[in-house]
Amino acid sequence: MEAPSSGTIDQIGPLSLQSKVPCDINSMCVVFAQSEIISLIARKYDRCDILAGMHRSMVRRMVRMIKKSEMNGDILMTGGGALNIGLHKSFEEELLRDVFVASYPQFNGAIGAALLGSENV
Repeated sequence: MEAPSSGTIDQIGPLSLQSKVPCDINSMCVVFAQSEIISLIARKYDRCDILAGMHRSMVRRMVRMIKKSEMNGDILMTGGGALNIGLHKSFEEELLRDVFVASYPQFNGAIGAALLGSENV
């Protein structure tokens, strides 16, 4: 098992894809999930497995919400998280289908807000 070391945020996705055994992170509450992660770090779990576990945990929560709506068409990932290849791949694994990423997904929320704002002016 490898202890986490410093790195940059853009390494999170690629590192998570190197996981051999993703950790289970089961807490629905962010504070409790953080405690689980700190415990995994203290027990010297590999950072790749911790990151993959974080992605799986987040995706499971989001997929529960997604499944409440109709999913007949394609799925498009937007927002800054769509730039995280690990999160993207976790979505595809959980949904058992392709998930597409918007071009420049980090700007979609701002563009939508600007469009809504321009309609109200």
